[in-house]
Amino acid sequence: MAGTRNLEYDRSVSVFSFDSEYEVLDMPEDAYEDTDNTDSPSDVDGDPGNLITIPFKSVHSVLSSIATSRKECSPFIPGLSVNFEIVDYERHQHKLLNPNLYIIKVTHGKYQWTIKRRYKHFQHLHEQLMLYKARLKMPVPTKRYRTMRREAQGQKRQLTRFPLRPEPLVKIEKLPARMRQLETYVQNVLKSPLFRDHRETLNFLEVSHLSFVYNLGRKGKEGFIKKRAGGRRIALGCCGCFGKITTMGHYSERWMLVKDTFVAYLRADGSLGDVLLMDKDFEVECGLIETGIHHGLKISNLARRLVVKCWTYRKAREWMQHIKDTSSSLGKDFTQENRFDAYAPVRVDTFAQWFVDGAAYFYAVSTALELAKEEIYITDWWLSPEIYLRRPITEGERWRLDAILQRKAEQGVKIFIILYKEVELALGINSIYSKSALVRRHPQNIKVLRDPDHMPGGTFLWAHHEKIVVIDQKIAFVGGLDLCYGRWDDHSHRLADMGSVRITSTSTPDDSPSLSKSALKKKLSTVPEELQPPDIVLSLVETAKMLRKGSGEPVISEDGDNAMTKQNEKRMLKRQECIELEVNADVHSSATDETHSKDEIDHGGTEMEMGNNNNLDKESDKLLADSETVEQKNLKIDSTDNKHVKRNNKTEKRPVFFSQTSSPPSSPEKTSLLWNVNNPDHLTSTPKSVTFDPASTSSTALLDSTSEESKLRKRARVVQNLISRFGRQRQRSLDATLEEDRLCQSLASPDLKLSASDRTLEEMGFLGSTKVWIGKDYVNFIRKDFENLHDPFEDLIDRNVTPRMPWHDIGAVMYGKAARDVARHFIQRWNFTKLSKAKYNLDYPLLLPKSYERTSVPLGFRQHSVCCNCQVLRSSGEWSAGIKDTESSILTAYISVIENAKHYIYIENQFFISIADHPDVSNGIADALFNRIVKAHRNNETFRVYVIMPLLPAFEGQIGSATGAAIQVVAHWNYLSICRGGNSLLERLTAEVGNTQQYISFYGLRTFAELGEQLTTELIYVHSKMLIADDNTVIIGSANINDRSMLGKRDSEIAIIVQDTQTVSSIMNGSSFRAGKFASGLRKTLFREHLGITKDDHIDLMDPVADSFYKEVWVKQAARNTNTFEKVFRCVPNDDIHTFAELREYEKVIPMSQSDPDQAKEMLTKVKGYLVLMPLNFLNKEDLTPAVGTKEALMPTLLWT
Repeated sequence: MAGTRNLEYDRSVSVFSFDSEYEVLDMPEDAYEDTDNTDSPSDVDGDPGNLITIPFKSVHSVLSSIATSRKECSPFIPGLSVNFEIVDYERHQHKLLNPNLYIIKVTHGKYQWTIKRRYKHFQHLHEQLMLYKARLKMPVPTKRYRTMRREAQGQKRQLTRFPLRPEPLVKIEKLPARMRQLETYVQNVLKSPLFRDHRETLNFLEVSHLSFVYNLGRKGKEGFIKKRAGGRRIALGCCGCFGKITTMGHYSERWMLVKDTFVAYLRADGSLGDVLLMDKDFEVECGLIETGIHHGLKISNLARRLVVKCWTYRKAREWMQHIKDTSSSLGKDFTQENRFDAYAPVRVDTFAQWFVDGAAYFYAVSTALELAKEEIYITDWWLSPEIYLRRPITEGERWRLDAILQRKAEQGVKIFIILYKEVELALGINSIYSKSALVRRHPQNIKVLRDPDHMPGGTFLWAHHEKIVVIDQKIAFVGGLDLCYGRWDDHSHRLADMGSVRITSTSTPDDSPSLSKSALKKKLSTVPEELQPPDIVLSLVETAKMLRKGSGEPVISEDGDNAMTKQNEKRMLKRQECIELEVNADVHSSATDETHSKDEIDHGGTEMEMGNNNNLDKESDKLLADSETVEQKNLKIDSTDNKHVKRNNKTEKRPVFFSQTSSPPSSPEKTSLLWNVNNPDHLTSTPKSVTFDPASTSSTALLDSTSEESKLRKRARVVQNLISRFGRQRQRSLDATLEEDRLCQSLASPDLKLSASDRTLEEMGFLGSTKVWIGKDYVNFIRKDFENLHDPFEDLIDRNVTPRMPWHDIGAVMYGKAARDVARHFIQRWNFTKLSKAKYNLDYPLLLPKSYERTSVPLGFRQHSVCCNCQVLRSSGEWSAGIKDTESSILTAYISVIENAKHYIYIENQFFISIADHPDVSNGIADALFNRIVKAHRNNETFRVYVIMPLLPAFEGQIGSATGAAIQVVAHWNYLSICRGGNSLLERLTAEVGNTQQYISFYGLRTFAELGEQLTTELIYVHSKMLIADDNTVIIGSANINDRSMLGKRDSEIAIIVQDTQTVSSIMNGSSFRAGKFASGLRKTLFREHLGITKDDHIDLMDPVADSFYKEVWVKQAARNTNTFEKVFRCVPNDDIHTFAELREYEKVIPMSQSDPDQAKEMLTKVKGYLVLMPLNFLNKEDLTPAVGTKEALMPTLLWT
């Protein structure tokens, strides 16, 4: 029977009058302090900065609010009252002692929830509070009791009365009065912080320390349940025939709570016991038949089945109904079937942006990391703690990854990192060193887990291949870029990185020996005040000018001051010894102001700011004010060896950002070559003003005195260091280029401008460039694989003779709900790994996903990103994420996009292993391409497929020798998929369409430079995992085109598919077309980089399908570059080499680059960009499978595919 409450109070009875039916509970003096009957006016939806909230980071504090009643553990929002109202009741006649079930609405700020209680629950609350009050008066001499008594001190002001009349004696007509009495009792209890925060009060109200956490979601049902130790059911009987019956195991109380998209339970100490995320397999049942226990409740998802016990069947049904309602409404995004059978839905109006190459991506990551306030999630296949995210290195270790994470950890940000735990015999990425190096920085707030284990029964063959960075669950980075060595690169794709410090030889008015300090200050007056150097720098400059003139005497200024006395020189040298060899000069502010026509505007990759511009400027100013990191403060320079420092009484080698170069070249030609070492695009474009001219007096003087030159270089380093310390300038572009671009007119970026600090150095007569790739970051994977990663600043290869391998990659960032989806995937992986490896280690907490109700995007991010529809995809399975159903949504999306493409498909990928009807390869990407091209041929459609991949796999060794087995076996599978074996894509297409070139073609990337005054070339390693279709759809992620990445049950991967909603006018196949802003901007940027197109070339990139571009520009330029490289360098791989014998003979011939360098330089002027044809006939008469007895042959085939 149900009744409706009469809202009018019975004024004939005072609820405060004394009556024998009431029992008195004394209220302390401070009962009504800091309370208000109304909610705070600021407690409204919107920016959390305007809210009275409990911050999200509080979820990581292990509170004891479930087990104790201490005031400091209050789960309520400070300053907000709790309103308690009994709104209705249900009459249950079969409950003789407690027939009335009261329906109660509780409100706390913006949170509102409903609970149901009987009279016995009110009575139990009252009894527990009376016992608590009695304990307060007990003179127990413990700190806890003293604190409790101190909090309860005060005179009685008001009495709270509890109705004692038994419920069966209360007539129905008196129920409204009884409801008011109970309501008033609880309202008065809630006005006292002492009683309000008591464990029994919280239990009565269904409140925990997670109830009102901002961004954790709405207040759902909470309460105690019983969970059997271990949480697993025990089947009885032969073959489990009595599987529905369980033993009388030991049950413990746990606090369970329901939030928007998950169910969790807490242990007695308030720490999380487990988190069950809502997914497509999420179910909840109750009852003896369904659960096997009386009053049982079963909750299951793809990862776990949790069976708990409630006190009554009514409680179990309440739990079941509430969880079902929540999962079908707030959790619907994850419990429904989503496109591509993905775990996350399509997120409309998502703001996203792409990045081409690591420089832009790393810069954006560094910016986002600085914005972190609560949490940072990172997972990588490989992570190098000492990697620099911003280059050139102008601020010491400030932008080194481990220093950034330490800085944020010290600010209270919780950092969680999952690293792939490699098989050490097969890989040398040394994840244990990465973990120790990171955790050592801040053990409390930096948590690192490595997965998987390789014990018997573990995973040996598969890897966690995802690359994820998530900031506060609102900014997420994905793509192909690990935060590790070798990944940072920009559009220039340099082969060499020597680092140097030079002095200009061109005479200027500053060269006059009569230039005084005051005159120099006047000269610098045009420089912004914050960039002007102090007096000591001016003295050093004058000293350098004196040395430049080759004079041993001090320079006397016009005003008679001695510009450089012996005392000043000693002071200068002493200061030099105390300065680190790190050169912190801000030698670059890479604001690339390319102004393309409207149809060629880059919508990303050049600049992106996180959040509001003004706020970022203030944030950056604040960051720049911190002149030293904690790491730097703990450093002590060892004056006996400037390459070493003492850290915590241990000697550690420090990075040297400027190389100790040899004497200047003796001819202008050699000088030009030396400067062009760091820029592969230009060989003869070095300005004369930056070279050493041996004909000039100053240069001759320098060459005649090695000691003077050595002093000069030391002083130059000191000057540049000091200039940077007093003149830091924020970099304005994510696509940060280097000082070498300033010295050489770059084809890829002709409009580079000098920063203020660059101009200051020039006016002082100094030019220089820092090393960009420090220590093991300078790498060539084919020449030498990684080793000794615990010594990060020691070079892996000799950079004087071996070029680095440039790295081409793609990344993306998104904001809002899509970022939350990426975070949700990370949380699922972290929780699975934690429960598997550190279940009882409270130092490694379980993570909780944020609610999706508040995901507004800051204006600054909107202005520098593109609004689109975005969906997060993944390859996940039981071993990688603990889910019983394998997800391969990336593969499903690839095939769907290929099948539905109308005009073109552009693919960049590290591998192309996809073969139809092959027993060892089952992904259907090649089949999808074949069917789409055949369809275009039959319909007489113009359809193009571009595929760009590495010219060779990046494994250490020399192809054609015993060391090159790994390279050859991967090449074997690539060639078997593309053009060999009888069932390859091109062979099948040739039988159907004839000339395959008109539909599909394969390419690689290559560049050249001068190293040690000798021309050299190297392939650009394509590590992208990207697909663009029809200028409106893009897939960016970590998944390669092979079974390892695509099937889901092997390597773990993540990706996003972006579909444009904002369009721009364009042309497709000669007709007007609305191209997507995101997709077309990315495609055009890639085309410009690969083809070396500048705004002065006037090449139309709008139509990627038309013959005028595809044949006359793309294919023609690739063929020209390929032919030139082969003639000049005799490159390997090469279409003219069909056997290993031919390879050996081919390599014996001295290339033109060595025999006739002048002619080679002349021919290389024909090379533009990096695009070359893929040598599909290379070694086509050889069997590239591993020889019997080699370690590669012993590995299972599926390891390579």
